[in-house]
Amino acid sequence: MSGEELDPDSGVFQPRNQPNRRVNYDPFGLLPPELSHMILSYLSSKDIAALRVVSRAYEQLPMSFFYGLIRNDMPWLWEVWSDEAPSFWTNTAKSELLAQEKARLQHEEALEHYRGVIEEEMPEMYDDWVAAEPAFETLSNVVPYDRLLRTRTNWFEVYRAITVNWKELKGLQNRKRIWDSLSKLVLSF
Repeated sequence: MSGEELDPDSGVFQPRNQPNRRVNYDPFGLLPPELSHMILSYLSSKDIAALRVVSRAYEQLPMSFFYGLIRNDMPWLWEVWSDEAPSFWTNTAKSELLAQEKARLQHEEALEHYRGVIEEEMPEMYDDWVAAEPAFETLSNVVPYDRLLRTRTNWFEVYRAITVNWKELKGLQNRKRIWDSLSKLVLSF
């Protein structure tokens, strides 16, 4: 979803091929873009889809519109709000940490075994061996974070992917649930 530089004002939809469509007067076509986008900000996603069908002025929506839609409709999607890399803890699972701890303990046991063998069999090499012992490498299996940069992300594709696959996105559902609960808590004070 991220890649080359994208124009935030470029349209996201393929042009419709409607040669037989009767052109009626469209009052929305007379409005400046700022006012057209302000109208959209008051509508739900379903209403926007319906408006796109009935008005030529809304057939094409800019990429920046979907960025704003995600920020408003999905405030729990913190990747949209910041270009900073997330905390280590946001992309690390408990199972990964447990597996890492098990591997670290096995590594320590193996080193302890080798130290004993070298100290017994080659005592003159022991100090050099201890100084050169291989270090345990942590979390080599963590997937690097791909930032959602504002000008390099197709915000329509992000929005569509989340809304279409919502039932399978358990992590995002949990984020939304936590966000909603904390929002209610904060608003109650």
